[in-house]
Amino acid sequence: MISDASKRSIVDRWQERPDGISYPPASEAELENFESVHGKIPDDFRWFLEYCGSGVLGSEWIDGIDDLYASHTKFYAECQLPNGWKTREMFIIGWDG
Repeated sequence: MISDASKRSIVDRWQERPDGISYPPASEAELENFESVHGKIPDDFRWFLEYCGSGVLGSEWIDGIDDLYASHTKFYAECQLPNGWKTREMFIIGWDG
């Protein structure tokens, strides 16, 4: 679990980032809608989506709430393929292409 002090630091640093590399924060309704379709979002990532949104982190993009639908739909579809994903014990936060 992320401490309150760390959360404040993360939000402060996230807000200092340049425009154009972030998704807007997710609303409670958006988070609940996602969870009703794809299951519970891990607590720390749910917090991150709600307070920071998402976007570029290092050299990678982390999905915002809208992109998470596509990522999870793709993951579940690939789980059904003969040579697809073998585990469902993970939470997808983006694709590396």
